[in-house]
Amino acid sequence: MDDFYTLFMQRPLNNLLNETDNFAPSPTTLGQNDYAINGEGFPVGTQDNSDGFYTLTLTFGDGAVITGDYVGSTFTAGSSTTVGNTTYAMTGFGWDRSPANNVGRYSLVTAGSDENDYTGQFSFSQQVAAVPESATWGMMILGFGMIGGAARRRRHVARLSYS
Repeated sequence: MDDFYTLFMQRPLNNLLNETDNFAPSPTTLGQNDYAINGEGFPVGTQDNSDGFYTLTLTFGDGAVITGDYVGSTFTAGSSTTVGNTTYAMTGFGWDRSPANNVGRYSLVTAGSDENDYTGQFSFSQQVAAVPESATWGMMILGFGMIGGAARRRRHVARLSYS
């Protein structure tokens, strides 16, 4: 929450907002992760977005940080990063004003201050790099050893000598 918005997040997507504005961190899962977000409308008395450009920044427990840009009404850019063997990538972000009072009664700024709240979503993917199994490593090392042994092997050529 900042000076203008009370932000509510949902995961998994359902019909209920977290009324206390306390988002309990939920573990992310491999593959696609989808969240719904709702926020109090600002400025008051209009359906226009307060800004034409929004950047969403997500920070994960392992230190990974990804961002997504929403310009006008289009998701324009999403970053990706790898920490250890896990890759995170922003795959979607939207944030628009709508004629619905989704969060007004829960707002900590000014309860019920505007009938035109923000609704949106963001998505990111989480992938873990595959690590070969120990049997695969063993076969690979054995194969390299056999190739090395074959390359090193000396061939004996029969020589004829006349006396």
